[in-house]
Amino acid sequence: MKILVTSALPYANGDIHLGHLAGAYLPADIYVRYQRLKGRDVIHICGTDEHGVTITVLAEKKKKTPQEIVDLYHESIKKSFFDFGISFDNFSRTTLPLHYRLAQDFFLQIYKKGYIYEKLTAWEYLTFIAGLYHMDEDTFTRNAMEYLNIFGLSEWKDELISNFSMGMKQRLLLSSAFMRNPKVIILDEPHNGLDPKGVRLLKDVLYKLRNEETTIVLSTHIIAIAEQICDRIAIINKGSVVAEGTNEDLKYYARSTDKTLEDIFLRLTSDYETPGVKA
Repeated sequence: MKILVTSALPYANGDIHLGHLAGAYLPADIYVRYQRLKGRDVIHICGTDEHGVTITVLAEKKKKTPQEIVDLYHESIKKSFFDFGISFDNFSRTTLPLHYRLAQDFFLQIYKKGYIYEKLTAWEYLTFIAGLYHMDEDTFTRNAMEYLNIFGLSEWKDELISNFSMGMKQRLLLSSAFMRNPKVIILDEPHNGLDPKGVRLLKDVLYKLRNEETTIVLSTHIIAIAEQICDRIAIINKGSVVAEGTNEDLKYYARSTDKTLEDIFLRLTSDYETPGVKA
């Protein structure tokens, strides 16, 4: 019997601590050592995750390149594992060219074979997503048709996604998320690619979900959307949250009587001054 054990990839933006070791790596190491004692063919692999926004933000703060940051923490994390006696057979890193080539080859092969989702119809794509989340057939059919109707895609459900405009693709992606009735939903710039009608439809859906007590985490640079939809707002400046709360809370933080969130945002994140007005 051959056994492959993979451990969670530590993020290369800081050192690991005892909680990481005890919770994620020590149990796997004990299991691997036991299998080796039993004479079984086992391999234990891990590596540092070296991609992501937080690494870029940290690099900017420290006035270094992202590569310098991941090089530093890769070696630090690797040494910590060695000093603690964690016995990886292979401790790698995601920035190795090998991983880029493998990932690119993987997607190239499925693209050549026509497996990329754009070669599916809208309904086939939603069926695929429903299968990933083990939705029962009745719930899937009801919810999928509901959101296809809301976003104006019902008459296009049997059309190949490759024939869709960017806005139609975005509406389909939103439908695939909302149809699952999630209790928590995280949206990153969900209005991208949508025309004004699509943005309005999205806001209507978000209002509906909020009233049904769905937790919505929304990242957006369109201040009006945040102001209209969100109960609480966090303003991020240079990678850090500078203020968080209701609209009234933000006015207090900004020491401002401004009525619009846009003015509050500008006061909290820049030296912006209204033309013709002195601070």
